[in-house]
Amino acid sequence: MTMPYSPSRAVYEGNDAATRFPFSFRVWDASQLVVMLTSPDGTTTEASGWTADIGTSGGEIVCLHDAAPLPAGWKLAITRDMPFTQEVNLVSASRFDPQVIEDALDQAAAERQQTLEMMRRAVILPATSNESPQDVVQDIYASRDATAASAILSESAAEESARQASRAETEADRAASEADRARAEANRSKAEASRAENAAGVAADDARAAIASELARAASEADRARAEADRAQNLSNIGPAAADKLGMVRIGKGIAVTADGVISVTPVDVASSEKAGTVKPGRSMAIGADGTLNVSYWDAFPPFVPIPVWGVTFGGSDGRRAIMPGETEAREGWILCDGGEDGNGGTMPNLDGRVLLGKSLLTKEGQTGGSATHSHTVTASVNATTITVAQMPSHGHGYTAPSSPGGDLGAYDDRTAVVSIYGSTTGGNGGSGSHTHGIIASTATADSYMPYCVGIFVMKVQ
Repeated sequence: MTMPYSPSRAVYEGNDAATRFPFSFRVWDASQLVVMLTSPDGTTTEASGWTADIGTSGGEIVCLHDAAPLPAGWKLAITRDMPFTQEVNLVSASRFDPQVIEDALDQAAAERQQTLEMMRRAVILPATSNESPQDVVQDIYASRDATAASAILSESAAEESARQASRAETEADRAASEADRARAEANRSKAEASRAENAAGVAADDARAAIASELARAASEADRARAEADRAQNLSNIGPAAADKLGMVRIGKGIAVTADGVISVTPVDVASSEKAGTVKPGRSMAIGADGTLNVSYWDAFPPFVPIPVWGVTFGGSDGRRAIMPGETEAREGWILCDGGEDGNGGTMPNLDGRVLLGKSLLTKEGQTGGSATHSHTVTASVNATTITVAQMPSHGHGYTAPSSPGGDLGAYDDRTAVVSIYGSTTGGNGGSGSHTHGIIASTATADSYMPYCVGIFVMKVQ
């Protein structure tokens, strides 16, 4: 796939509603993005807590400002932050995966696009220039300072010219007074008056020449002051600095510049629901030495929620307080769910050998039941069964009986008759009656458990 040009930057104005901000340039990981926020007073900081959904040709970020949409007057900028590294190692005489090579070329193109976007926001000198960007900045600062100093000098010169003109006018007034006195003296002496009149005329001419000279010099100084003011105005037309051009920077609220040019920051008050300010970490939060905001998940976990914890041990005030995995001290607010006291006048739920069941119309909170084992009793009988002669084993029953020689057992003389004894067998015997068999049976005791894994339930109570 080719890598078309993209501006590597997306800028948005806050509108008190938007929280999702798309971008149309490709990155491969959220770490290759930078999100910057600029406040209405021109202060720019890097945003935090944002998340990114990245696709093959762009994506979007989700960013909240103080847990709310970006306010009006704020700006948000998304730019690339490629690592400028090359991690593809192509070994000679081996097979090259085209996708690996194409990804490496695409990332290199993205780095160049990122550099181009940044260069378009920088001050670019002509190719024939021998100056450096630092020289240009120093020239601007020097011109600004020279203009301010020249304006001050021009203003002082104009004031001095005005003072000299005022003194010349005063001298002229005094000369005129002397002329009047000379004319009074002329009344006493015509010759003296003539001399005084001539002297007064000369003094008046000198005074008028001095006034004209001072006025001309004052006008020249005023013209130069106006020229310096025009030059200062031209510098001021540069305008305020922006993200895409160089310009003047105004000192914002809470920032001051001392007489020796040092910038100082006024401490920011604590934030409230009405105004922005410094935010103090609350319970379960701490700030590391590097400024990272860390959250203690055990402290932040809500109370009265039984949870199974793997690897927990116990100790503390009554031996039932949880020592969480990786910790050495017992947390008094976390107690074993064994039905014992909760330390607040109540009892803990007893979850030893039990699982949780949701409350229903037939059960109430805290109710226990069920059994770990069960057994079954079976009582039954078989149907009536008739055994036929064919089903019985073949058998007979022997017996003996007397008989006469002639086969007739009639009257005989016990003195003369001869009697013999012979054997015989009866016919089949049995009534073929029906019978039943009763059955009573019990199964062995069996487990009632589904497949399980045992954990230890604990609950936070404060």
